[in-house]
Amino acid sequence: MKSVYVMESNGHFKVGVSDNPRKRLKSLSIGNCDISLIYESQKLSNAYCVEGYLHKTFSGFGVGGEWFKIEDKSEVLGEVKKAVATLGKTQLPSAKGGETKAELLMRTEDGQTLTFSEWLKKTKEETKQIAWENVELQNFLLTMLGFDMPNVYTNCIYKVLFGMNAKQLREKYGVGAKGELRDCFTVEELSAIQSMECLVSGLVDCGWEYAAVKSFIEQNHSKRLAA
Repeated sequence: MKSVYVMESNGHFKVGVSDNPRKRLKSLSIGNCDISLIYESQKLSNAYCVEGYLHKTFSGFGVGGEWFKIEDKSEVLGEVKKAVATLGKTQLPSAKGGETKAELLMRTEDGQTLTFSEWLKKTKEETKQIAWENVELQNFLLTMLGFDMPNVYTNCIYKVLFGMNAKQLREKYGVGAKGELRDCFTVEELSAIQSMECLVSGLVDCGWEYAAVKSFIEQNHSKRLAA
């Protein structure tokens, strides 16, 4: 059983699902102090069905991932509350005909029906992914402050700009693990890195997950080169 939630940040709204929206808010606040939880539904057995419906409803306003830019907050909350009231189910299906707990249908996501065991596995994977992204994001923020902390965000920036990750760049310039890699860059290269860091930081502030950030900056840089 999970809740449908709505979070707001600088005129953008995140419509998602979590068993603990307030804990999810806390994790997202690491990279975005302006984010707030403005709605949380009761526990639903088909929360992902409701979420999928809402994502399709707001698809014309999507800016990436679960985020949407909509001018009228009341319109967002109205649609979400209506969907929860009309589509939401507050009880788990009961076992019939000798069904085991693992065989019960828990939710439907993207047209796929999940059993309890599948749902449990997916939930564990999502939790693990969130924890991993939080650690990587913390290291990225520390790197922006001048502490050279290995992280996938900085590696992605280096890969886009130089075609090599941090480890490969250290080998190229002969810099050890404790050395300052950025001392090897030119003023122009440092400016390009800082510009890309600001872009990534802005996307993170909007709630973009790593995969979406990586795809965006890779495509954006390719378009610049083509131009």
